[in-house]
Amino acid sequence: MDKLRGNYSKPATKHGIRLLHILTDFVFDGTKNTPNTVSDQTNPINVYGASKLAGEQAIKAYCPVNSAIVRTSWVYSSHGNNFVKTMLRLMAEKDQLSVVSDQIGCPTNAEGLANYLWFLSELSTLESIYHYSGQGVASWYDFAIAIQEIAIEAGKLKREILIEAVPSSEYLTPAKRPTFSLLKQSHNKLQWRESLKLYKPFVRNS
Repeated sequence: MDKLRGNYSKPATKHGIRLLHILTDFVFDGTKNTPNTVSDQTNPINVYGASKLAGEQAIKAYCPVNSAIVRTSWVYSSHGNNFVKTMLRLMAEKDQLSVVSDQIGCPTNAEGLANYLWFLSELSTLESIYHYSGQGVASWYDFAIAIQEIAIEAGKLKREILIEAVPSSEYLTPAKRPTFSLLKQSHNKLQWRESLKLYKPFVRNS
């Protein structure tokens, strides 16, 4: 993976091309109880986070000028698979769901992230690292509750089901996940629930 990132980092440097590389909150270990800043020490606790940190290091090594790392979290979109789509499908199929309530972070609308990358592309100079996600704090349970409420308001779900908050210990996974991966924002001021309302399938006539 380092070699792959080096393959596009080196030409970017050679030809003076601005490089914006999207990375993840999983480069942190989740042991803080305050938002992670761009200068905080990284310490991934799973292979996914370690591979993303290796990407950061490759960008810094091969393209140190005119590049930026953009860390984000819990990204959802109307394209591809993501938590919002999964929840909407399950809420339509089931009468009850259990969702983890002790992993803390913040959802990010991919459209807002794309607009932010465009904003960065037009800056005269770049910092080396930025953080971008929705504004505020959420657990996966909070996120699921908001999805259901907004989807019902938008007419995308016909009924409300019971959503139960459960600890991570009830959903053991092979990979560890940071329990607190909230990012301290570089620029975004839009609260995550308001951003969720702008999710295209929730916008009427979209």
